[in-house]
Amino acid sequence: MGSKTCSVSIRGTNCVGELRANSSLCEFHYDQSTRGRLYSWPTYRHGYTGPKPPDVDGERWCIRCAQWLPIASYGSGNRVCKACRRDDVLVQRWGMTAHAIAQRAEAQGGCAICSNGPGAKGWCVDHDHGCCPGGQSCGACIRGILCGSCNLMLGLARDDTTILSAAVRYLGEC
Repeated sequence: MGSKTCSVSIRGTNCVGELRANSSLCEFHYDQSTRGRLYSWPTYRHGYTGPKPPDVDGERWCIRCAQWLPIASYGSGNRVCKACRRDDVLVQRWGMTAHAIAQRAEAQGGCAICSNGPGAKGWCVDHDHGCCPGGQSCGACIRGILCGSCNLMLGLARDDTTILSAAVRYLGEC
């Protein structure tokens, strides 16, 4: 009697997916073969719940972006790389991935106020705190993408145009 698990082996590790009827492949790898794709490890987006693939040659398989990345790209014991974890947080807070934020910043010509680049900590998403107080947004109240310095300036002024106008007058008098 033959094996009841998928016949695919990636980097020396066998897939343990349950066989598809009349096939030597699991559902995920069968789908890849019919589309002419290279075999890869299934991710949780594909409903994969099996064991995690082992680390190989100083690399680990990210179960979110489905790539082999250096182990330094992960937090301690994580199977999701830092970039994917950051995207998860950004999507939860702003409804946008890091790539979407960078595209919007490029489309507006850099920072919406000073036109500079992102700064040391990356881009900041500016939103109307009157609509969504705190560090999250509904997505409809996003005003633009700012560099860290301009975001700090607006935050310290509490988005008050009177304070910002007074600061402009003060600088003009000096």
